[in-house]
Formats: sequence, structure tokens, C-alpha cells
Amino acid sequence: MRRGGHDGRHLLTLLPALGLILWGTLTPLAVTAQNPAPGGETTVDEAIKDVSTRYRFREVFSIKNVEPIPGEIAQSRSAFRETLAMTVDSPKGAPIKSERSRQLIYSERPAILGQGGRVDAVVRRFETFRFDPAPQGFELEKNKPMEGLMVFAMRAQEGENIISLVPDRQITDLEFNIATSVPSIMNDSELLPTTPLRLGDSWPLSRTAARVLLGRGRVNSTSLMGTLKSVQPSAQDETLMSALVAISGQVVTDKGTCSLNLQYQFEFSTKTSLVESSVGGVNRDGGTILTVQGGLRKLSLAQVEISDLPESQGRLKQVFDRKLVFERQLAGRQEPIELPTAAPTATKENSWLVFVDSSNRIKINHPPILRPFKEEENLIEFESVSGFKEFVRIDLDGGDIKPEGLRKDLEKEWTAEGFEIFAVSENYLKDDWGDRRVYRVEAALQATDTGNNQRSQFDAYVIQFPQNMTIVAESVSFSPQPAAFRDMIEEMLKTIELSVPAAPKAPADVVPADANKPPEQPAAQPEPAPKP
Repeated sequence: MRRGGHDGRHLLTLLPALGLILWGTLTPLAVTAQNPAPGGETTVDEAIKDVSTRYRFREVFSIKNVEPIPGEIAQSRSAFRETLAMTVDSPKGAPIKSERSRQLIYSERPAILGQGGRVDAVVRRFETFRFDPAPQGFELEKNKPMEGLMVFAMRAQEGENIISLVPDRQITDLEFNIATSVPSIMNDSELLPTTPLRLGDSWPLSRTAARVLLGRGRVNSTSLMGTLKSVQPSAQDETLMSALVAISGQVVTDKGTCSLNLQYQFEFSTKTSLVESSVGGVNRDGGTILTVQGGLRKLSLAQVEISDLPESQGRLKQVFDRKLVFERQLAGRQEPIELPTAAPTATKENSWLVFVDSSNRIKINHPPILRPFKEEENLIEFESVSGFKEFVRIDLDGGDIKPEGLRKDLEKEWTAEGFEIFAVSENYLKDDWGDRRVYRVEAALQATDTGNNQRSQFDAYVIQFPQNMTIVAESVSFSPQPAAFRDMIEEMLKTIELSVPAAPKAPADVVPADANKPPEQPAAQPEPAPKP
């Protein structure tokens, strides 16, 4: 990728993989002159030397110019290295262990500012990505995920919504997971102290902050506490200060119990700091409050999550271990990110995600509200993150399922499982399915023996492809608008592409030239490798 000016010589582009992020020399964030304090008022320098001073942390963002004015953040360039390890107890032997590491360099520019100057949307540009080892069935060198991808990322109720800004470039599930889990200027406000703090003071972090830090699972409860540990000047510039904040505690999620420890540095300049206005610079509570305007620069995190394995009655555990080191460049020469003239509109082409099974048998596009959460040999399951219970199950081995009689078989299953059937219908679908033959059974059901009066919509599809392959899909929705969910699922199923091409059809009246030729002997197969 081309870089403007002398950006190619920046530290982040020169460091090797293992040294991608180091605690390097601090770069001045502001260069304006500090106004002299009127007589009798506390100066910024005096406030910093006073151990009773309370610090109020602020980040101020600008969308007008790439080059910020002192104390503002207009564009940032970030890099991180993350190690993910998993240890799973085995009932018959030693625990099963696996480990992956990933490295990423990316830039962000604020695109939409909300209430109080909060960043509600950014343009995020990705440069380089490394993942070792690659996920099963994924060729990193061939596909080069993330590289060259630029997205419009918007704040959402749970996480982020992203839209590809690169024409004809769709986003894969892997890219979505990475792009929406990186440290972002949109989330900095969740990590900053909510009230002015003295050295040694602490404050509780919110559930949203816990979700931002964990990067996985739904937060049920949190006991995370942050503490202001120190405020120190840079060795190269006494006007440049670095505040060290430590966060620790436990978070309970739907996946397990997580212990978390991290530290981050908030960098600010005395030249853009301000003693809050009061008589003599002293507030009514008897202490000085100093507003420091800067940005989060460096972060290191250690996370351990422990959960019970299903159906083990607590005897077997799964341990997820994550370590993250992160650094952000707030100023200096950077290749500018161009903002769109208006917020882009999400479409199937720029916001739906591309899923490819681990065996590379099928590719399917799906809305980001559906996430793949389970994959077995022939089975793929998607789960909705909308807040309603909605599921999609795709069986790649549906050759023994025939449309004829499917409705009766399903009705027998529903009756045996205690469901009341309100309505059921069946028909062949013709519109927009191309050369595929699609049969659908839909029903409105309600469980009668659980005390749950919630009604569900069930849809089953038998999709017959010209490649002599049959896929069966089932969807269940407890949403009050099941028809909208059904329509979305059908749009998703229409995107299925098989890796096996359809066999060409020969004219019926043409006999192949070698029709009477005896078959060739099969080539000798190599001996199987000896088992270890």
C-alpha cells in the first residue's frame, strides 16, 4: 500500500512481528503555549505536583481535518498483537491444548460525532494482518483477509455494525469478527474514569466497558474496578505526561467466569490541560481538579476465562487465555483516510457476511444479525443476535430427505415432542431460485408441556441442486414478526454456492466417440501413511 510523505519510516511499519508493539518514546500531542495563570490561581504545573489533585480525563475528536489542532484526535494509527490459547479437559486423557496469535495494523478516523462529542461512527482502514496458525481450511496467503479492507463502522446496541467501503469487496465472517473486536476510539470513553480521581482512587466500570474489554460473550455481571496509579512526565519532554490506569476484577458471561487484568497509558500535554475555574483554583471539596485532554495510547491485557464443559456436571473445564498488547499513534504524519460525503446505506452487497464451511464445500451470504456458532461434519448452525430466539440449521447431507411425506414426518415429530400445531402448509417455491428445486414446509407451533405460551414459526426447506446434491435447511423464530425472519432466511438460502460444478448435459442424440472404448485401469494409489 502506498504511504504518503515519510510515513513508511514510522516505527509501526519497521518493527518485526514479535516486536510490533513496544513501549516506545512518547510523541507530543500538543504544542500550543500554556496561558499564564492569573494571580492567586493554581497553575497546571502546580496542580500536577499536588498529590491531592483530581484528574478529569477527556478525549476530544475532530472530523474536520486529518491534521488535528493541539489536544484533538483527528486520525489514529494502531497496532496490536494478541495470543489466544484454549485448554479443554478430556475425560479419557490429557487436556487438549491449542494456541493462535494474530497481529494487525489499522487506522481510524472519526466520521460521526454524537452527544457530548462521543464518536458514534468511524472509517477504519486495515493494512496488514497475520494469523498463525490459520483456521482450518483457510488459505491466508491466497485470501489475505483484512488487507486493503476499509469499513464504515457504526456504534450499535451490541458491538458494531460495519459496511464495506471497497467496491465489490464483501466481508467474511473472519474479517467481521476481527474488524468489530479491535480496540477502537469509539470505545475509549467506556474505559476512562467517570469522575475526577486522585492518585490511588478507584471507580467501577460498566457492563458495556466489560463487554468492550472481553471481546466475547454476553455480560451477566461485572466487578471490574479501575485505579489511577500514577502520572509521570516523559523523559524527552516534561510537558508531555502519561497517566497509568490499572483495571482488574471478574466478569460473568454466558460462556463462563472471566478474570481480567490490564493497564493502559493515557497521554496528555500540560499545554492543553486546564485547572477548572474556581476561587484560587480550589474547588468546594477542598481539592484542585485538573482537566487533562489527550488520548489512550498503550494498553496491555491478560484475560482468563473458565467454563464448564456441557454435560460434565462441572467435572470438566475449558480455559480460554488471552493476552493483548496494543499501541496507538495519535499524532504525526499518516496517510489520510477520506471520509464519505454521507453515511453509506447497508445493502446485501456491502454488509452481508460471507461464510465458507471448513471443508470448502459451500459458500453462503448471511445478514450480520445471524452468526455461525456451530459447525460439525455436515451441519452448520446460525444464531440470531437480535435478542429473540432465532436459529437456522443447514444440513449438507440431505440426500435421504424427500419432499414427499416430509410434512407428515414433521407433524409426527412435533406431536411426539409436545407441540400444539396451529397451522401448517407445504408448497414448491419458484421465484428467484434459479435452477434449484425448492420445497418448503411452514408451521406455527407452541409447546404445551413447558408452561411457555410463546409461539414459534418453523420453516423447513429441501433444496435440490443440479449437481445431484440436496441440502436441508430448518429455521425457528420466536420473534413477533416471523414473516420478516422467514423472508430474510430465504434470501440467505438463495445465495448458497456449491464448490462442485454442475455436470454439463450432453445432447441426447450424440454418442461420445469413446463410448465403446474399454475403461482404463485406475492409477495405483499410494499406500496410506502409517499411524503414529
